[in-house]
Amino acid sequence: VDEKEDYLGDGLTDILIGKLGGLSKLRVISRTTSMHFKKTNKTLSEIANSLGLEYVIEGSIFTESENVLIQVNLINVKNDKQIWSDFYEKKLDSIISVLNNVSDSIILGISKHLNSNLEKTRISIKHEDSVVNPEAYKLFLKGRQLRQRKDSVSFDLAKKYLSKSIEIDPYFGRAYAELGFNTILNAALGNSSLDSELRNSIQKNVDYALKFDPHAPEAYITLALTWEFIDHDREQAAKYAEQAVFYDPQNVEILQEEAFILGRLGRYELALNKMYKTLNLDPYSILSKNGIAFINLYKDDYDKAITEMENLLLIEPNFVLAHYIISLSFSGENKFAEALNYINRIDDDNQNINILTQKGYVFAKLGDIQSLNNVKTIIKDK
Repeated sequence: VDEKEDYLGDGLTDILIGKLGGLSKLRVISRTTSMHFKKTNKTLSEIANSLGLEYVIEGSIFTESENVLIQVNLINVKNDKQIWSDFYEKKLDSIISVLNNVSDSIILGISKHLNSNLEKTRISIKHEDSVVNPEAYKLFLKGRQLRQRKDSVSFDLAKKYLSKSIEIDPYFGRAYAELGFNTILNAALGNSSLDSELRNSIQKNVDYALKFDPHAPEAYITLALTWEFIDHDREQAAKYAEQAVFYDPQNVEILQEEAFILGRLGRYELALNKMYKTLNLDPYSILSKNGIAFINLYKDDYDKAITEMENLLLIEPNFVLAHYIISLSFSGENKFAEALNYINRIDDDNQNINILTQKGYVFAKLGDIQSLNNVKTIIKDK
């Protein structure tokens, strides 16, 4: 895909993965892992072997005047044979409808070669085929990509892109849903206050999202997190999370959030099963590995949580959440010197309220009153 058509490739990949996930008997690799190989020099065979795949869909996208040109191939990687191919030329004026229609045609095409029953098992519910401004869609994809980094700077940038997307196309439901998701995640991760003002802002975005796209899964997972972190009703949160998964069963991020909610509800085994499912869909996901450690932390299995995060630090030595989880786990074991060692490995410039709270707790347990008061002053200023 040429750089200027990058967002079209991302959009088609996203929709295809969602629809393929509605087919029975297929294991579909997540968008995050797919994007990991976006500009790789690895061969299709190498990619397939590393992920345990039998088939790979590849293609190219170009724009020409007001048209989009899409070439798609289905490859059997076992014998490196192309078993299906097709070419599409569509008007670009209704980007969501174009990508939905092309993805439907692709699925019908490949189903004839993979399994004659696949097309009969498709989930009938899908996003509304609304007319979305191409520039608004491009900004939406950029905003979502930034939000997925889950740090305070990226959350702020994502908000700007998503707000601009809505400004350009005020009827784009998923942009409102994504903006709500961005807002509650940012607050839940300790970067802003969880208060009634924030809740009203989130609810407004969700209401618009569901008005223009009643099946937007991001809207329902936003409601789930809002009910958990602001309304403190985890049972209701779990119901909304289940609804979000129903509308997009292959969405790794939504499955992760559902698993977190179930873990915090004390349904540990179900939560772990769901988190391991996300790792199966997204083998390169650091956040899934982090999620498994968090759930073990919830169930007081501190040694397992520490081991999992120490292994992750061998791959990503600066991964902040790994240091944080290990510190929490050592605190759970009343090993506060070790807890301090790991929480102090996080840069002092990191002003996340959850990390500051853990530092203050450890200082208090160690009797370091001066350091505790310094942390309390920082928290008060925030």
